[in-house]
Amino acid sequence: MLEKKVFQIRSKEDARSLAGEIKYDDKSFHYYSPLMGLSGCVVTIRWQSEQKGYSISSSGSGWCEEEESTFKKVVEHLWQERKFINAELRYAESV
Repeated sequence: MLEKKVFQIRSKEDARSLAGEIKYDDKSFHYYSPLMGLSGCVVTIRWQSEQKGYSISSSGSGWCEEEESTFKKVVEHLWQERKFINAELRYAESV
């Protein structure tokens, strides 16, 4: 029986692929990031077609932070956060 393969970020090319998918499918991507001493936060990467750019927002209990970003910065962010992102991608509800 064949196992279903799950996308994982293993290279910067994989990070570029995911950033491109977010843009061209005009959707957002969410993942959980644990924080030291706190419960953690949810990070959302979204393509904003009206502004023709990405936004990366982080929100936790009682706070929210959002920043505009470029394709290059999103790729770098995905690459740096790949450990948490890959953990989320293993679960079907995240895909």
